[in-house]
Amino acid sequence: MKDHIASSCSITRDDFDYAEFAAKGGLQKVWGLFGKELGEVMTEMNEELVAWKKND
Repeated sequence: MKDHIASSCSITRDDFDYAEFAAKGGLQKVWGLFGKELGEVMTEMNEELVAWKKND
């Protein structure tokens, strides 16, 4: 997931349809892990990893 965000500068729920994520359970798996916090977790990851990428 980190590599996907770093290369595309973001991740959305639709991205979990891509083969690399779908093969590991896709959105259903991620929702099972994070539940209602998924949106907040993705927002934070997007902000932090994009900031990290800019400083790299």
